[in-house]
Amino acid sequence: RVPVAESAADFAGQIIGLFTQVFGVWAYYGVAVVAAIVMLSTLLTLLDGPPRTLASILRPDKPARDMMAPLIIMQVAGTTAILVLFLRSFTAFVDFATSTAFLTAPVLAYLNHRCMTSSEIPVELQPSSGVRMWSIAGIVFFTLFCGAFVFNRLAM
Repeated sequence: RVPVAESAADFAGQIIGLFTQVFGVWAYYGVAVVAAIVMLSTLLTLLDGPPRTLASILRPDKPARDMMAPLIIMQVAGTTAILVLFLRSFTAFVDFATSTAFLTAPVLAYLNHRCMTSSEIPVELQPSSGVRMWSIAGIVFFTLFCGAFVFNRLAM
């Protein structure tokens, strides 16, 4: 078992090294370029999506662009604070990110289900009964997985 690197740069080096070991030295530059593109596209998506969604929720009567700048500034400030808190230990940062994901997944799944089955969505655009059952199964799965995650964390 290989220990996970403590810094983000070392972790990225481990990932690229893993691909280089498996595919050969020729893959190094390709993997590095693809990793950079994935990180950049993720950054752009996360910089745009959450503030736009939050703006639509907070002020549905106004265009989202009216609130984008302050929400992006708040998001960048919050992200910076999180990164500064976890700057010393990449492992702690990954633990924080996975914990947040496991704990919010059931709530987000439920909210998505409620949204898509609400009376505000025209019946012809709502999910079929099979998709609704699949959604409920997903909510149950996420809830059970969240419980197992919390149990595992408390048992450590």
